[in-house]
Amino acid sequence: MKRALTWGLPERCGAGDGILALPCNITEKCETIISGLKESEYEGEQGCETSGIRFSLPAHMRYEGLDLPIALVLGSTGGTPVRQGLTSAYMQTFKPALSVDGFFATFAMDNGMKIHECPSLKLFGFTLGGQTGRPLAIGFDCIADALRVDSMVNTPLSFQSVDFPPDGGRVLMSQGVFRMNESMQGGLGPADVIRPSSFELRFRRSLAGERPAGSHTDTIDEPANIGPAEATLALRFARYAELGLLERWELGSQWKLDIIFTGASIDVGHSRSLRLVFPKLAPLYEGFFMENREQGLMFEFACLEAASSPEGMEGVSAPFHLSLVNTLASDVLG
Repeated sequence: MKRALTWGLPERCGAGDGILALPCNITEKCETIISGLKESEYEGEQGCETSGIRFSLPAHMRYEGLDLPIALVLGSTGGTPVRQGLTSAYMQTFKPALSVDGFFATFAMDNGMKIHECPSLKLFGFTLGGQTGRPLAIGFDCIADALRVDSMVNTPLSFQSVDFPPDGGRVLMSQGVFRMNESMQGGLGPADVIRPSSFELRFRRSLAGERPAGSHTDTIDEPANIGPAEATLALRFARYAELGLLERWELGSQWKLDIIFTGASIDVGHSRSLRLVFPKLAPLYEGFFMENREQGLMFEFACLEAASSPEGMEGVSAPFHLSLVNTLASDVLG
């Protein structure tokens, strides 16, 4: 995957442009695409160029190598990554921007027989989550202008130069620390640690892309915003471990939360990390569940923008901030 600058014109993927993704199907076709809706849908045939491709790109969440798709879906990086001391560790902080106009990439995949290329790929959402005993997973929701199997830009020969960023390892649920308290309370500390058995962050933009009137091509234009983005966070607790949350739920309290996952060391005193910060969580749903003969509690929150940064979260007011500490020293949107 490589950042592209002109919609419809592919970029050649090369060194450092590889991403470690899981298998996906990129053959759905839509004449008109609205994120969440599909019209005139059918399966494309190999050897044909299809328009209006929509698909999900799944992957294990990793400390390294997913900065570009995260930046493209959120639309903001905050500039050049911040070097951590005098080490080779750098921190990049992403937060949802109001618009992702002009942010897209070329996506190419070698399926062992042919190179499948989407000249222009727009990301309109993601789902990030994990559960006890397993690595975190992330799935990106994608819209592309077309699917090509005869590209003159990304070819079997050019793919020989594609390689991957350093492998910083997968993010494991066991590496995470969750802290949560009510918005009006003080900064988060050891007394605020909670222990969910799973969590899921869902972020979706409302985008629409259509074939331009009078267009002589069989592709859609760049999808544009047609409504506000939405973000929700779900937490599950096994065996009623957090009845205190249930007791406070009926009072309509709003909450703040941070989640910090820590991976392998980069340099002395600095390790790879993933941090999620939520300054304002408004309750949406609470209930009981039973799975695999275990009972527990589930809570769902709307991730909202805060009027001002809560104590201990200075500079954080967007619905959520996502920070990565890894070895990437450059801004992927720069």
